[in-house]
Amino acid sequence: MLLSRRQLNAGLLGLGVIGARSVLAESYPNRPVTIVVPYGPGGVSDVLARGLATQLSQHFKQSFIVENRPGAAGAIGTSLVARAKPDGYTLLLGNNGSLAIAPLLRKTNPFDPMKDFTFISNALETANFLGINQSTPATSVSQFVEWAKSQSNPLTFGSPGIGSFGHMSGELVRQGLGIQATHIPYQGTSQAISDLLGGRIQFMVDPALIQPAFAGRIRILACAATERFPNAPEIPTFKELGFDIVSKGWQGLVGPAGLPTEVRDALSAAVAIAARDEGFRKLLLGIGSTPAPDSPQDFAERLRRDILRYSAIRTRAGIQME
Repeated sequence: MLLSRRQLNAGLLGLGVIGARSVLAESYPNRPVTIVVPYGPGGVSDVLARGLATQLSQHFKQSFIVENRPGAAGAIGTSLVARAKPDGYTLLLGNNGSLAIAPLLRKTNPFDPMKDFTFISNALETANFLGINQSTPATSVSQFVEWAKSQSNPLTFGSPGIGSFGHMSGELVRQGLGIQATHIPYQGTSQAISDLLGGRIQFMVDPALIQPAFAGRIRILACAATERFPNAPEIPTFKELGFDIVSKGWQGLVGPAGLPTEVRDALSAAVAIAARDEGFRKLLLGIGSTPAPDSPQDFAERLRRDILRYSAIRTRAGIQME
């Protein structure tokens, strides 16, 4: 069958596009890639980003550089990536704090979490822990609740900032335990933990509390996961103790909207490979996390579900938009 000139030209154009995409996939990355962390150094996001950057650098034989851009509950770093050129050289380590929670607390947002990003892959899930100061006269959740209710003033709990995952997790625990507590926002996880150690706040709900550096300095009462954390099997879950409290976080890699499919898929495959690395898995366990890579489609659906969930928590808590 003879082809018309239009059909022939269309076919050649199609082959050209396929060829260009193939070359793009093979050549990416040909210069350093920046992974933006929308929080300060020292927290779970920072540790994960640096571990993941090492894995991706080894996989692609190219430098992946971590850049901390903290501020506004993650909005500064997150919006920077939303505005970046969609070429795969500026990525974001996003989480449910910066992408699902913080946008719910603003009347105007510098980005749309579902429209302004290309979802690449989730990287981990975090097990959240309820930690208290060692001077607090409680060694169990039930004792903590009894003590909290006996206080004349509400307790205080800290987080990396208003609208952070720690903020919502602390609020979820407060509601679930039926206690009164006031949220104290900080500029980062490390500052909040410092005040917990110093007794200036009474509790926190954060995966970083399980880090070995805090062993014996912070008393962990429960884990807000569906099952006990592998590195701390002695810590019971809230579910086991009779409280309907589950608060698992996630952190994953996203790029600006319009990221080429070939680049997205190459990065997604590399995250899955990193998740199987024993050294990387050990690093994650040390920060209260486990590898949890997924497809770009599943990652987007994960965010969509969390936006609905945290919207309901915000409404119950009466948290006002800024």
